[in-house]
Amino acid sequence: MKRYRIFIRTLWWVYVAWLVIFVVIKFQGSFAQLRERVASAREWEHYNLVPFATIRMQLAYISRRWARMNLLGNTVSFVPFGFILPLVSERMDRLWKVLLAGLGSVALIELFQYFTRLGSLDVDDLILNMAGIAFGYFLMWCTTRTGGQERE
Repeated sequence: MKRYRIFIRTLWWVYVAWLVIFVVIKFQGSFAQLRERVASAREWEHYNLVPFATIRMQLAYISRRWARMNLLGNTVSFVPFGFILPLVSERMDRLWKVLLAGLGSVALIELFQYFTRLGSLDVDDLILNMAGIAFGYFLMWCTTRTGGQERE
């Protein structure tokens, strides 16, 4: 059981590192490119505070790769959050607790991206991220309760 806990905790921190590097700062292999992105971004221009505005637009263009990638990427990237967090922390034993932790984390990510200009602040990203977290929790709940056995 100790090996399992070490494995799950290591998996969590690998996931968090991946999330920060590739989702939060969108690192593509070049620090020079990252600096250029920040320097060339117009201040405070990328934000959406209207729920479902971006999602509706992306659904209208669902046949295009960029729309599918944004919808799926914002959802799938956060499935591990909902799946692994309850396994790492015994306190995260209810959906509402995982969703609350997820909401706080996603809000910080969105604000970080906005203020550093490494992304945009979009309420629809938050909605999609939270859907991914909820789906991850559902998958965890289903897999740990197979045969009526509770998680140890």
